[in-house]
Amino acid sequence: MSVNENIPLGRVINVSIEGVPVGLARPNMNIVCLMTSDRAFLNSNKRTAAYTELSGIESDFGSYSKVYQMAKRMFTNANPVNKGKGYIVIGYWRATSETIPASSGYLKSAELSEDVVVNTLQTITDGSFNIAINGGAVINVAGLNFTTCATLADIIALIDGAITGATITVNGLNQITITSSTTGIASTVSFMSDGSTGTGIADVLTLSSGSGAVTVAGLASSVLTGESKEEALIEVAKEEPIRGVVYLDKPTSAEAKLISTWATANDCLVYDVFSDATNFTLDTVNNFVWFNKLSGGTNYRTLFDKQADRGLAVGYMAKMHTVNFEATNTALTMNLKELQGCLPSKFSDSELNSAQKVGLDLYGTFGGLPRTYTSGANDFTDNVYNVIAVKRYDQVDVFNTLQGTPTKLAQTDEDMLKLIEQVEKTLALFVRAGVIAPGTWNSTYDFGSDPKVFRDNIATTGYYVYAKPMSEQSQSEREQRKAPAIQVAFKMAGAIHTADIAIVFER
Repeated sequence: MSVNENIPLGRVINVSIEGVPVGLARPNMNIVCLMTSDRAFLNSNKRTAAYTELSGIESDFGSYSKVYQMAKRMFTNANPVNKGKGYIVIGYWRATSETIPASSGYLKSAELSEDVVVNTLQTITDGSFNIAINGGAVINVAGLNFTTCATLADIIALIDGAITGATITVNGLNQITITSSTTGIASTVSFMSDGSTGTGIADVLTLSSGSGAVTVAGLASSVLTGESKEEALIEVAKEEPIRGVVYLDKPTSAEAKLISTWATANDCLVYDVFSDATNFTLDTVNNFVWFNKLSGGTNYRTLFDKQADRGLAVGYMAKMHTVNFEATNTALTMNLKELQGCLPSKFSDSELNSAQKVGLDLYGTFGGLPRTYTSGANDFTDNVYNVIAVKRYDQVDVFNTLQGTPTKLAQTDEDMLKLIEQVEKTLALFVRAGVIAPGTWNSTYDFGSDPKVFRDNIATTGYYVYAKPMSEQSQSEREQRKAPAIQVAFKMAGAIHTADIAIVFER
């Protein structure tokens, strides 16, 4: 009788492997948009086009177009592309009625990191997903082997061969688009979801619901009436996560009021240029600038140029949206910055004083040097930009902490501390970038169990994060599986804009 010596190790040691969930990317604050009514390349079926090169804009719109001429202002200066790791979106505003052909529905991913996606999928031999095309039955795709895929294009080709009724492409920004082969209102592409068997890839490709993907239904051929500038922004923002906007066609005061509230609600900065003497006055009826300041419209940034050059807003936006918050000492102020390609205006003392009151930023000359002169009456642009970044980074980082936990975070003080520590890590990022800095907390407001601890933290780190103990949480909130409210206070690093010098001499 022979002895079987080939006993599987699995009878004694059972090993399983589970990959760490892929988290959401932090928001890109440097995706900026030029809104145009030019139909040379865009229309109501094709709302946006994204670029990282000026040559692409020239090719699509022509070198004599206003779009191209304004885009040159961005590439003339330090800009979101060459310094801020962002990109430029040209968005379409339907200013007048338009006859449009039928369009195809599509599903578009968030911007991907090719290295991350390829490295993640190369370990998968049984990739799977579900998707529905044109409202039909759900297509179940399984058994996708990505081990030989070396590029994002290889991955796209593999998936494209596994589905029918749609085509898959990837653009220069590494965004995947799945487009229906039909047109009309029945032309749709659903969000992708993980298959019931195999290894799901929907989240890795950010094509699932909630991952940053967008799905847009096709349209039938029709005649569309003109739309408001706010309506156009709403449509453009559905396709691109824009954080800065300049309208190439100047908004009226009525339009600007609507856009200002939209900008605040959507964490976006809108840049506009004014040129009338009325804009220096404290007149809420005839001066939108003063109305906007009194209304708290800090997301609507107002500049003054006597030539009414809207390129000033483009150059200004290009310079502002260049901060890399994950680097050191990158935060900036717009005060005393040169905007290449923009001509400075001459201002009287009265105009300079009025600009400081109403909240207008100017571009003038200091001893012959063309530089910006900013007003903090409606807050400073960098403050608004930085606070949006802190808010959005915290939101994504805490989400990733929750979704990246393989099991769960229990309703205990120990696990609650993990959320607090993540918020602190995010705030420390902004300390290194120069947005937050240690300082004295001058407000009478504080929170936490000990006011001294609150102020000592602000003085030593620049921020303080606090959440009540779990034992103090109400039962109703506990039953809803809510975390106790996390309270955050931080001290802005600010910026030095002016200085007084006192000189004493003796003979």
